[in-house]
Amino acid sequence: MRYSCGTVHPFIGGLLILLSVFLSFAMATGTPEVDDQAPAPAPVPFAGDAPKADLPQKISGALYQAVLVPAGTFTVGCTTEQGADCKDREKPTHKVTISRPYYLMTSEVTQAFFNSLTGRDFNASDRLHPANWVPWYEAVRFANVLSEKEGLETCYLIDISGTTISRPTVSLKGLDCAGWRLPTNAEWEWAARGAQEAKYKYSGGDTIDAVGWYSGNSDSRTHPVCKLKTNALGLCDMSGNVWEWVWDVYTEYTGTAATVPKGDDGSMRFPPRVLRGGSWFNDASDARVSYRKGDHPGRWRDYYGFRLLRVAK
Repeated sequence: MRYSCGTVHPFIGGLLILLSVFLSFAMATGTPEVDDQAPAPAPVPFAGDAPKADLPQKISGALYQAVLVPAGTFTVGCTTEQGADCKDREKPTHKVTISRPYYLMTSEVTQAFFNSLTGRDFNASDRLHPANWVPWYEAVRFANVLSEKEGLETCYLIDISGTTISRPTVSLKGLDCAGWRLPTNAEWEWAARGAQEAKYKYSGGDTIDAVGWYSGNSDSRTHPVCKLKTNALGLCDMSGNVWEWVWDVYTEYTGTAATVPKGDDGSMRFPPRVLRGGSWFNDASDARVSYRKGDHPGRWRDYYGFRLLRVAK
């Protein structure tokens, strides 16, 4: 069959139609762009929901206040501002990322607060002093009691089977637990430093007499909480007054960077736990933000106390 110059062979016409459809689809959808500069997802060590963007700066109860501590990355241990005071137990330094904000009590748990939930008697004139003579085991029990009172999840599983009531087996449900718990070693130090990289030797400044009660100014006793200068977050007595228990088992630093390490539950039956902040009984060097020591979790001293933390949700 013959075709005139103005006509197109049917086979060629079909190809042109298919080509036209393909080009139209490609122009409509476009080619997806690849962003080679897109950042990698941040590590999320918590299993719970992401924190709200409009978190209140403070929360409070009948006998406590707690302030919001932001997330951040910092250097734990013997940083340069600590100078020649550094001890081996503060080395080597290492980076830690606190990836979720949390609320930390502005002061150590007071005697009045401790009494209100446990019934334990203290000197009536010292109700606003930090609760002392508190072993680590009692601190975690208190955290669970407070969580129950406020209708929150309890963060500790306390098993007294096969042991004595005064020395139970304790495990932490997880860092994202919604209730009250002890801070980890890293969470405590980040807050003590005012949620900022190395700046001051003590919590709130370089002059110990302005920020903390220690052997040189305490008159050999505890003092009412929050009577000295606070740090940048508004936290009181992070240096001095009483030592503060934290969750972690006391071990040597490895120098390995980590994201919110929760410490070790401990393979030993009664592993030593970390204490931070120094006390009225100790030298100023012990009140530095990088210093730490360990002790038996069942040991109680008149300079051992604690404060509690809640994850911000």
